[in-house]
Amino acid sequence: MSSDKVLSCVVNSADEIGISDATFRNWRRLGVLRGDCNKKLCSRANKRQSQRKFKPEEYIDNAALFYEIDFWVNYVTENNIGISEALFLVVSNISGLGSNPVFQREIELWSREVGNISRQHIDWFREHSLNIFNGDVLGLFYQLLLTEGQKAVMGSYYTPSLIVRDIVKEYATVRSKILDPACGTGQFLIEAARVTGDPNLLYGFDSDPIAVRLCRINLICKFPNRIFEPNIYCVDMLSDCSADELCEKANRIETKIPANYFDLVITNPPWGGHIDLSMKNILAKRFPQIMSGETFSYFLVQASKFAKCGGYVSFLLPEAILNIKIHDDIRKFLCKNTQIVNIINLGRIFSGVFTSVIRLDYCNKQPNEKQNEKRNEKQNVKQNEKQNVKQVFAIHQTGDDRCILDKIDLLPKATLKNHAKFALGIVTGNNEKHILSLCECGSEPIFRGRDVEPFILKPSKEYIIFVPERFQQVASENLYRAEEKLIYRFISRDIVFAYDNKRRLTLNSANILIPDIPDYPIKALAAVLNSEVMRFIYRKRFNTIKVLRGNLENLPIPILSNHEKNELAAMADKFIETRSMNLITGINQIIFNHYNLNDREIKQIVGAGATLFTQR
Repeated sequence: MSSDKVLSCVVNSADEIGISDATFRNWRRLGVLRGDCNKKLCSRANKRQSQRKFKPEEYIDNAALFYEIDFWVNYVTENNIGISEALFLVVSNISGLGSNPVFQREIELWSREVGNISRQHIDWFREHSLNIFNGDVLGLFYQLLLTEGQKAVMGSYYTPSLIVRDIVKEYATVRSKILDPACGTGQFLIEAARVTGDPNLLYGFDSDPIAVRLCRINLICKFPNRIFEPNIYCVDMLSDCSADELCEKANRIETKIPANYFDLVITNPPWGGHIDLSMKNILAKRFPQIMSGETFSYFLVQASKFAKCGGYVSFLLPEAILNIKIHDDIRKFLCKNTQIVNIINLGRIFSGVFTSVIRLDYCNKQPNEKQNEKRNEKQNVKQNEKQNVKQVFAIHQTGDDRCILDKIDLLPKATLKNHAKFALGIVTGNNEKHILSLCECGSEPIFRGRDVEPFILKPSKEYIIFVPERFQQVASENLYRAEEKLIYRFISRDIVFAYDNKRRLTLNSANILIPDIPDYPIKALAAVLNSEVMRFIYRKRFNTIKVLRGNLENLPIPILSNHEKNELAAMADKFIETRSMNLITGINQIIFNHYNLNDREIKQIVGAGATLFTQR
């Protein structure tokens, strides 16, 4: 069989069970596919198959309402009622809409799909009905019924109500034509309805038919005394390139929507939603400017085709869009084709999601066109032709930070790119099986990221028997066994490097760097990388929760004199032996002096982050 055919088989098989191609290959090699595949698929690390459920407490700020809806969820779970049936039971008991013909048609269509439902369930939900007109109760109920795996496949996590209100308040007016291209159950549109007062100005697309149905009903509930056809359609925002084609596909609209029609496009788009191989190929041709294959990037490009010239787009996005290399494509697109208005850091706002979130707003105008009047005092971005793409998205940098970074960049520097070898720590595939709590014959210590401190490794209490073929992923042994190497924490907002000359092994939370910058002693480099200045540069330029190779390769390594390098190497060596904090002060002072930093600049650098060093 040709290599192309083999690859195709692997891709299709991986796609079937919702894992990456690389993971599939590793599992096949380790025999996982013949053994504990189901256990692996349902593990916490593999969210697509997770059956865990959690409460999105950020979604509605009414604790009593949560309690009541949780009562519904328990009844549905105990009686093994399907999601569509459970939602139908709630919706069919909404009072006050019996005479609304659009609502009645929705109920009739839905009832045909769910078929016969137990009278016991009908009576129970009638007895325990709630006020559906109080926000997106239907959306909350739907969220509580979904598993973590179902949410991960769809890339769907619904938005905290306070954030929704802030966005709508900032941009929506009574005349605004508003689109949510990934509307879910309609939280943005429900809030926008408070401003416009006109359901005919509100439009929504979503590929989830249940969410679309709930969104339509939510809007009918928002305007109970008006007879109108909700402009909510079950279509994939990415499946067609024009508004005309999308609405034609929806097959429920009489008047086509022209391109660039909307005053405001707002959404929390899917992140990392599962896309099958055939659709990936279609999207790659349809969006040639996007190389990453990331769902939210496609949505950002598509939104520019729906917003009118001068209209606004506001998206909630993972913080990674700001600085991760794979997202260079969408950053360049936005800087070239739009006027970025706001980039606001919102932190971790979604239950069950570790990723920090940003809100990105842009005006659908070319950057060189006349700037629109500023909408608020939270203007975080002032885009101009002199700024490069990285500067536009560097929201964690203040003006003073940029002055210091510019000053540092003026001096000669080297980089680790093409001057270092990198290696991942060992991925065992089953730590429970391979990591030992006691030293056994043939075992040796193994170190994790939490064991990595500046210059040193904490004593390990874990052991491993190193047989590479037993592990899921392992680097070449000669990299682990290098005479000298640096070990760094992989999950960390700060860079932390330990020196190792004992050929020690690490797990994949502690990765390996073997530098090869000419005439640069490894301990001197360790001192530079652990310095306050280098940590400041890393935080301000990258600010990621993972220490990525590409970021390390772009750090500016100062070209030091031989005297400076020898001093740093000697201080690092002495610190490893004595742990004296005076040596750390001395290391930092050498770097401060090299860059000719004044007291104010040093205070700015040191104050930017907590110290990693602890007195012993």
